[in-house]
Amino acid sequence: MANKYLGARHLSNQAVGELQRTNNYLVEIAGLPEEVSFLVTGIPLPQSENEVIVIRMGNSQIKLPGAGSFSNSEMTLLDSVSLDTEKTIADWRNEVWHSKTHKIGQAINFKKDATITEFTPDGEVGRIWKLEGVWPSAFRPGELSAENSDVKKISVTLEYDCAYRL
Repeated sequence: MANKYLGARHLSNQAVGELQRTNNYLVEIAGLPEEVSFLVTGIPLPQSENEVIVIRMGNSQIKLPGAGSFSNSEMTLLDSVSLDTEKTIADWRNEVWHSKTHKIGQAINFKKDATITEFTPDGEVGRIWKLEGVWPSAFRPGELSAENSDVKKISVTLEYDCAYRL
């Protein structure tokens, strides 16, 4: 008898169900223009971890969870000339730390909420992630090159206080 797991066919049956695609998503950040959502070309889903507390006694130890935290996310966007994506993100970043005045902003002005919506292949909402207290800790406006005519991309490192699936 043939092993049914040697090929990929078992991944398309009803027992496994539909597989989630990585390119069906929308990132929305409250307070940024809606059009920015359609220019996001990549973002990792939220990752969390705990500090590990080690308790030693005699010749053994146990481990307990300490404070939890969330990893930052590197969001990549296409730069639109007509929307001026670069200025939109630079202005948000300047609310955190102004590059000209070197002043740190107030969190109430730069922390935003965001959602990452994953869609099923037929366009229905599959999963929604909620991110709270999102702010840009780093901004890279991209590179220019006379070597090609690629689309300019912008990178933003996003920090957030909390993330969970709705």
